[in-house]
Amino acid sequence: MYKLWEACGYKPQFSIARELLIGIAFDTRRFILGDAGTFKAVSDLLDIAGPIEVVINSLNAPFSFSEIRARIKAARRMKFHQFNNWIVVSSHVSSFQSSRIRALIGLGADVVFIVGEEGGLIRSSLRFTKRFHADTSIHLGRDLALSLG
Repeated sequence: MYKLWEACGYKPQFSIARELLIGIAFDTRRFILGDAGTFKAVSDLLDIAGPIEVVINSLNAPFSFSEIRARIKAARRMKFHQFNNWIVVSSHVSSFQSSRIRALIGLGADVVFIVGEEGGLIRSSLRFTKRFHADTSIHLGRDLALSLG
């Protein structure tokens, strides 16, 4: 998603940069996985939303009641699709998008697409498992997100 923002010539606002960093931290297992492009994006985002300790600590914080409720709502609202052996889910939400995606991936989804409106803006998040990417070579940013733009 960051590369999409960058390609469009946009710099994300603080809150969006922080969410992107949290997503990268989660997807890379707290920066254990990744390549040079990942760490360039992290560096650029830290210039906007640092420090990194806040990002890492947000992954360790206990869920608030509101976030727990939001995660359960995402599961209740999800639409389930099966394509061959892949489980793809989508959900419409208004808050806690990253947390809801983690919850749905944790339930066993291979691909999760979440969209919602918050403060008059439409926000969406896409995530997939490492196994899905390894087996399909699909890149959500290049192969899907750009066509949604």
